[in-house]
Amino acid sequence: MKNLFTFKKLIASIFMILTAMVMNAQTQVNPWHVVVYDAGGKEVASHSVEIITDVTVFGNEVDFLLDNGNTYSYPITSTFAFDQREGGGTAIATVATPKWNVFYSENALRFTQPVNSVAVYTMSGVLIAKVSGNSTSVPVNLVKGLYIVQANGKAVKLMVTGNGSEGISIQSTVVNATSTQSTTTTTLRAATATFKQYWNINAGDMITPIDIGTVNTFYITTNNTIVFLMKDGNTVQLTNYQGTSFSTQPTTSQNIDWDMANTILYGGATYAWGYGGIFGTPSAITWAAVHKNGLAFHSIITDNTFLEDKRINNSDINQKLWDAGNNSNSRLSAFFGSTATNYGMSYSVSENGVQIMYLVLPTGLTGSVAAAAWSFNNNTNIIPTTFVKDGTKVTMTCVDINGKTWSYTFSTW
Repeated sequence: MKNLFTFKKLIASIFMILTAMVMNAQTQVNPWHVVVYDAGGKEVASHSVEIITDVTVFGNEVDFLLDNGNTYSYPITSTFAFDQREGGGTAIATVATPKWNVFYSENALRFTQPVNSVAVYTMSGVLIAKVSGNSTSVPVNLVKGLYIVQANGKAVKLMVTGNGSEGISIQSTVVNATSTQSTTTTTLRAATATFKQYWNINAGDMITPIDIGTVNTFYITTNNTIVFLMKDGNTVQLTNYQGTSFSTQPTTSQNIDWDMANTILYGGATYAWGYGGIFGTPSAITWAAVHKNGLAFHSIITDNTFLEDKRINNSDINQKLWDAGNNSNSRLSAFFGSTATNYGMSYSVSENGVQIMYLVLPTGLTGSVAAAAWSFNNNTNIIPTTFVKDGTKVTMTCVDINGKTWSYTFSTW
């Protein structure tokens, strides 16, 4: 009977392993795509990151440069998101019932109302013409065939029935997905295929690598700032945006001061614990950032009776602190003690049905307290934070549960 029980456990274990392998394989089958949404929130296109070489800004347009030389342009009012999808090319979809119509006559596009940011593509994704400015007539030479016309964030099919003389737009609700490179279409991929997972942002004369899976949406402003909203509730703004790339491994962060990649991952604002020992009272906030020299903290008691800045050099940080950062809900934070403030990496886990908050100190030692200490904040110490990297400064802003806005700027080590 014992041997039979052991055998059943073995079979169950193998089944669980195989199930995990299949689930893992499923998550690796499809590459990431950048999905483009117009100002109204409707999807207009998607591009696989496997074929994007850069994303640039020109005037009021965001341009996607592909590895086959094609360029796709979208209004700067567009919003972008990441999604894992089949295929490795480009898909363009129209938005149902655009407010404008378009015809082709006398070597020009004729719109029924003024439009801007006009772009014309072949059905294979080749850019034919791109014009900025507000107009009802856009000169362009088109031969007989089917085209995609985009304007004001909308898109329609255009059938040109004669060479340079006449045409008619076909406002279908969906334009069939079209790969810009037939050789990159990958509806079936091996489970071991390696796809690009990191988004390397060039802004402020530094490269900041970001795990694509941590990003919800992003957009680019008219003053050349890239803004992205993280899935953990944080918001990041990087000024002086200069371009981007995608890779299977993160590009080495070229930070001259603050390590934005790790600051975004581990830093931000938290409710510190222990000051006064009163549960349910958000009495202290700690901001944390990662610098090339180590960890930087700033703590404040919300009645302004206490302020503290703390710097911890890399040489004084045990690897156990960084290991604790592998938890999905980890965040650099602080526990106030009777004689000193303890800084480190916090994270929470469920133990015997009770949520426990741990703090791993730079020495590797660990302290803990029931997560109920943060009952006022849904049993978590994490406060959604907006990060703004501008030159050599990082400003963090958050709003507490009482609606008050708090901000702190890390400037020098």
